[in-house]
Amino acid sequence: MTPAAAEEGFYQYPSVRGEVLVFASEGDLWRTGRAGGMAVRLTNHPAEEREAHISPDGKLVAFSAGYDSERDLYVMPVAGGTPRRLTFEGGFIQMIGWTPDGRVMFTSRLAGGGQGEVLYTVSPQGGEATPIPLWRATDATFGSDARTLFFSRRGLYARARDNAVLYRGGGMEQLWRWTMGSDAEAVRLLADFGAPIRHPMSAGGRIWFLSDKSGKDALWSVAEDGSDVRQVSPDLPFPVLQASIDGDTAFLQNGADLYAVSLASGALRKLSIDLVTDREQTRIRALGEPLGQLEAARISPSGETVAITARGRVALAAPKQLRRVEFAVPVAARARQAVLGQQAARRS
Repeated sequence: MTPAAAEEGFYQYPSVRGEVLVFASEGDLWRTGRAGGMAVRLTNHPAEEREAHISPDGKLVAFSAGYDSERDLYVMPVAGGTPRRLTFEGGFIQMIGWTPDGRVMFTSRLAGGGQGEVLYTVSPQGGEATPIPLWRATDATFGSDARTLFFSRRGLYARARDNAVLYRGGGMEQLWRWTMGSDAEAVRLLADFGAPIRHPMSAGGRIWFLSDKSGKDALWSVAEDGSDVRQVSPDLPFPVLQASIDGDTAFLQNGADLYAVSLASGALRKLSIDLVTDREQTRIRALGEPLGQLEAARISPSGETVAITARGRVALAAPKQLRRVEFAVPVAARARQAVLGQQAARRS
């Protein structure tokens, strides 16, 4: 039974192991069942937690957060508990996932001066991180032999935090393959694909990835040798920014919701998730420095009133006994740079 207080939320960063789904919402991590249902809040720190990844044994969840720095990696029990800090990069870091032998994998731009990513692994117990000698590897997954690394390079998001769609320039994400510990060069796969190849994931002897090759984001797959590339899911209405795979199902974020995609048939199913939350972020509260929210102030041609834009709303203000007038901007819209015209009337 769903409690009356349960609400729908905005869901991000899905990660599944077995019957457990961990995701982010309201800047915190939550846990629910693989098929959705009532969610339990795992974190409540004021800083945002994101990029959740459950360990191969299903006992831990690693994630990035801004607890002690701009952003670093932490790990905590899936059942809940105190997060343990794993890295001390202070930013320039992105959580990637787990290695088959249970180490946390991440990229850092710190060594490259912010200009190039380097892959690392670190024990969930902490300690020194071990670099993987691949330059500008922005995402990665291990193949079926647990030794071959499939990784993406380049990408607008890695370079400029840009989620542009239908980009076909020289900065498109590429898919590469390399054997761990090998002296051989990495090999590029699908060099003539003609579209970005984002977020590689491994399952069932194939590499699954996201691409907008068809005109919209969808789930695609390719054999580990680079053959038999195919579109798996139908086109999705919004860009897919996060995804994960467990068993025979991919879990995608799209818009405000999470979806399960069958790897066999491509069938898409929206997960129904309920949050019991106080919606603390939506409470009406006093602003300590209200002028810090001021976006624009434009004096009328007569010099008698001023149009003020703040927090997406517009009001007219004037000195002395004239009352303030607030415009009825729709709740779902935001106003910008309001200006009074020549015919602006003075209200008393």
